[in-house]
Amino acid sequence: MTPKRLIPKNWIPVKPGDMRNVLDPLSGLIFPAKTKVCPKTLPIFDGESRVDLKLSAKGTRPFKTDGFEGDVIVCGVQFVPKSGFRKGRDDVEYLRRLASMEIWFAKAEAVDVYAPVYVRIPTKLGPVTVSATRFGG
Repeated sequence: MTPKRLIPKNWIPVKPGDMRNVLDPLSGLIFPAKTKVCPKTLPIFDGESRVDLKLSAKGTRPFKTDGFEGDVIVCGVQFVPKSGFRKGRDDVEYLRRLASMEIWFAKAEAVDVYAPVYVRIPTKLGPVTVSATRFGG
């Protein structure tokens, strides 16, 4: 038996129209090598929340990890909440206002795609960074 979910009064529900052409948060960040990585808007659904991640071009940077060394594409990220969250939440509003999130994409030559190798998200306590320790075949 599935317990009944309590829905807060300030909940913004996910509507059927919100679910058109959505991507999951992981595979939605892998792009065929022949497409532009950024600028682009990604309609993401994580199982509860529906957001747009708006990627903007910020140039290239050198990056090195086990299996990869070269220039990566740097995208700025704007977090745009759509539905599936409580309106007025401090953490959602904080992410919505951020202008300094970044995702870096490297080309995986063996499969001819771009995939994330570095993510930086500032928080109120300090930046969260995720960096690939190995990339490629």
